[in-house]
Amino acid sequence: MKIIKDKKIVDDNWSHLADDEVISQGDITVSLSRWKDEKSSLRDHAGKIGIRLA
Repeated sequence: MKIIKDKKIVDDNWSHLADDEVISQGDITVSLSRWKDEKSSLRDHAGKIGIRLA
């Protein structure tokens, strides 16, 4: 998927995980509720983690 970042079209390398999806390698986003439930294990994730508020 492509996104616009800093006025340029770039690849979106993030995986946007549903609450029931297995945590994948690389940069991921998770819901706030998943973060609250699994933050101790998510902190050990090797990639970057984004938390979706909506």
